[in-house]
Amino acid sequence: MPYTMDELEEFLRKDEEEIRRAVERVRKNPVKIKPDLKDFLDPDLFRLHAMSYNRHTPFHDSIKIDWEFRDKRFEEILGDDY
Repeated sequence: MPYTMDELEEFLRKDEEEIRRAVERVRKNPVKIKPDLKDFLDPDLFRLHAMSYNRHTPFHDSIKIDWEFRDKRFEEILGDDY
């Protein structure tokens, strides 16, 4: 049974603490294996992992990220240094 838009929106809504944990996890354990978009339900989490991969594996093929975070709290928590 497919999700309604309200159910999907509720499912994708992120708690700020979950965002903080995801950001800290990627900061402590940089992504070294190229992530694949199809493995992520949330495009913001994919973008976070792709940014880490691009930053920490500069000699491998980088991932083109041509969209911004949908949830701007990611940018706030990451800060300008990432």
